[in-house]
Amino acid sequence: MIVEKVTRKSRRYNEDRFLEFKSCFMVMDGATSLAPTKFKPSGGSFLVSYLKNNLPKGNDSIIEKLYTLSKELSKYTDEKSEEYLPSAGLAWCEIKEDIVNIHTIGDCEVVVITNNGKIIRYVQPELIKLDSLAIKEMIDISKEKSISIKDARKYVNDMLIKHRKMMNKVDGYNVFAPYDNPNFNFLSASVERKDVKYIYLFSDGFASAFDCFGIYNSFETMFKDEIDLKLIIDKIVNVSSNPSTLYETIPLVGLISYLLPFFSLILSFFQMLL
Repeated sequence: MIVEKVTRKSRRYNEDRFLEFKSCFMVMDGATSLAPTKFKPSGGSFLVSYLKNNLPKGNDSIIEKLYTLSKELSKYTDEKSEEYLPSAGLAWCEIKEDIVNIHTIGDCEVVVITNNGKIIRYVQPELIKLDSLAIKEMIDISKEKSISIKDARKYVNDMLIKHRKMMNKVDGYNVFAPYDNPNFNFLSASVERKDVKYIYLFSDGFASAFDCFGIYNSFETMFKDEIDLKLIIDKIVNVSSNPSTLYETIPLVGLISYLLPFFSLILSFFQMLL
């Protein structure tokens, strides 16, 4: 098995983490609260560091342990309203002798390429849809006020708080977060190992190549051939750092997580060749 991994940050700290042990691989994408936080350097960074340091490295159930860690983390948070809570998207796979178990929560993704060329995407779409609404509003405001999309963010703060309050609610979106009594909805699936050629795990920063910036018109287009990781990341960074190209490249239904400042992409990516 060949494993390739990369993360790229655009500020002094990173809210993404990798976890790799035995035959388990995980990508974590932390998100800081929308209100002032006591965590340093950020709530999202603290949360994913805690997960990485405390998730089981043996045969214990990761999902069961995530419930335990959610309860433990709730002791560090004084506020219980969702806009004050850090959270994290997670995507991981457990490679067994005959089967590959896949799990996601939030907007981290898994893409599997089978030996016969089939491309299968595993992602929970709810947060992506909410992100799209926020980005469309930011784009509209930036045009109306002749300001940058980054500067338009402050005008959509009420929308962001409204969306954050939908965290782990019915008709809302799923994500890992600290709770006294957690109740998470993971997307889980299994594929036969003999059918798998590649497995890709990534955060929404990497997904922006097809979901946001129009570098590829679909995930199928991006993954139809073997991934050139450096080339894709260079393209994402180039587009995201060049405001003059953004209006042309961002489809109105695109996304980039509003949990990160706009133009502040953090890319995390696992590639496995089985």
